[in-house]
Amino acid sequence: MRLGELLVHTGVISSEQLDAAVRQQVVYGGRLGTNLIELGYADYDDIAHALARLCGVPAALTRHLNGRDPVTRRLVPRAVAARFAAVPIAFAESGPAGRSLVVCMRTPGDQTAVEQLVQKANLPVIPCVGPELAVFALMEADYGIQRNQRYAQAQVGASPLPGSRSDTYPTIDEAEALSANSIDIDFDTEVAIDDEVDMPEMQLVQLDHHEVERDFTQYSPDNQSMSSLLDEAQTRSTMRLETERPVMEPPEPEPELDAAAAAARIRSAEHRDAVSSALVAYLRRDFGGALLLVAKQGVAYGHTGFGGRFDEQTVQSILLPLTVPSMFELAVSSLETFRGPPPADGQAIQSQFFKLFSMLEGPSEALVVPVMLRGRVPMLVYAHGKRGGGLDDRAVQEVEFLCRETADAFVRLIKSKK
Repeated sequence: MRLGELLVHTGVISSEQLDAAVRQQVVYGGRLGTNLIELGYADYDDIAHALARLCGVPAALTRHLNGRDPVTRRLVPRAVAARFAAVPIAFAESGPAGRSLVVCMRTPGDQTAVEQLVQKANLPVIPCVGPELAVFALMEADYGIQRNQRYAQAQVGASPLPGSRSDTYPTIDEAEALSANSIDIDFDTEVAIDDEVDMPEMQLVQLDHHEVERDFTQYSPDNQSMSSLLDEAQTRSTMRLETERPVMEPPEPEPELDAAAAAARIRSAEHRDAVSSALVAYLRRDFGGALLLVAKQGVAYGHTGFGGRFDEQTVQSILLPLTVPSMFELAVSSLETFRGPPPADGQAIQSQFFKLFSMLEGPSEALVVPVMLRGRVPMLVYAHGKRGGGLDDRAVQEVEFLCRETADAFVRLIKSKK
């Protein structure tokens, strides 16, 4: 049984709500629980309880995370927390083994992660599970590990977004980012659930038990003033660019594709990133620079691209408001392709954007094509010509064609997930 099936089976959500969450997941990524929380169909504790049942570990509920022991973080280095998306939250006196460390994990079944946590903490580890939104929020609040924009810009339907943000936090190293910034989908392992009998592992530790307590002997006044996990997220209306970060050596790009080959790849793609990869492989052939942006709730954030001062990690720090004038806002509001010189009234946004491509001035022509799905624009495709020159009519038509193929692929993926 999968997460969505379990939530429907237990009456937390309806089949229609599951379908809506799957549609959003295919387009925007993130795990199914994240999308259910964003849509307001389930709260953090609903998802935590269901994940705990599927994984056979305790659930880390909101009250446990808000009341976490700040001393525990000293036992897990920042790099380990980032690599495995795991944050310590409490100590437990667990029988003959003595004191153990309770760790909230995104993927508690990862035995390599548990072994590393045991080694670093020098204590037995009790893994528990929480929704990825909550885990990423903890990583940011406790370690300063920035979420990528998919999670940082999440808008929660029925609950405030967990975690408080700070623009002064440092960014994580490339090795840490591979795990901390991954975008993947729901737990897909089939798990047999007995409705009458709780899984025995659930009795390993009860996080509300009196034996799970804070280590008051190590507290300082500073440690006691912990910010709540449930701080309200603030809407960002400016573009945050990390252009001062050193640029990593980019990975070897995929071979360029013509429109027909790219369309064939898109039609056979089994997940969203394969669609994006095929689209970028085509854009590399005829354009000097391009960027795919995911558009959601008045904001567009970077997904993947080439030709700029960004890499696979830093591209996700690109953030554009769609509520102020720009060529991006025009494409979204008109539901039509923008092609031409960048509009003068969008200078505030566009001038920063073009600096990503080492352009002091914008290109002579820019292209922004909306990918339209059921009357909405979940993705934008930006491109400019080689050396910032003019655009070829054939290439523009092929980009529009591939954007329609992309929309069709999203619909197909949505249907295949149901």
